[in-house]
Amino acid sequence: MCTRSFVLIACAVVVLIPSLASWGQVTDLRFERSGTTLDLFLDFEGMYFGSQLLIGLDTGSILNIDSIEPAAPFPLTADPGDTFFVTSGVVPVTFSTVPVILHGAVDLGGDVDVTLTSTEVDIAWIITATQRGPEISDQTDFVVARIPFSPDASGVFEFYTIAGNEAFVFQARVEELIPEPTSLICVVSLGPGLLLTRRRNAVIGSS
Repeated sequence: MCTRSFVLIACAVVVLIPSLASWGQVTDLRFERSGTTLDLFLDFEGMYFGSQLLIGLDTGSILNIDSIEPAAPFPLTADPGDTFFVTSGVVPVTFSTVPVILHGAVDLGGDVDVTLTSTEVDIAWIITATQRGPEISDQTDFVVARIPFSPDASGVFEFYTIAGNEAFVFQARVEELIPEPTSLICVVSLGPGLLLTRRRNAVIGSS
């Protein structure tokens, strides 16, 4: 798949207790874009625990999601193509690497129940049962989701994840993430609507 990528870097001052500093943190969230399909990648230090995604569209739609079941939001195919999915570092998702779906994105203000429709995503997932043997730590280019949008999509996009002892929160407007190519550099360099924050000692699944 031909992709266009851009990087969003958090500029934040984080004070860590020395004994906890080795637990690590998310160091980068990156989007790779093919048309209006976004792939989400993480770089992190320390152990990865899970992620949450909350999308609410005012216009447009999330493509190829209506046939996805909330209990299994991943296509078990060799080539998922432009189909919505969440994962824990593995593409394609196979029967042995499916992530565990917990509930909605409660740490982002979402519902307890998982929602997957053409205008709304509300989901939290963790590493798979088979992945829990050796912990997932210190990764780069760790894929967590693919979201195909229609070109006219606009609305709220929020992502939450934990690595080490820090929760990492990203908030933006969908239309800022899938702009026309000519306006992409403005989003990267200015982007007043983009918000990145970190919270320490959070737990995936807490409300």
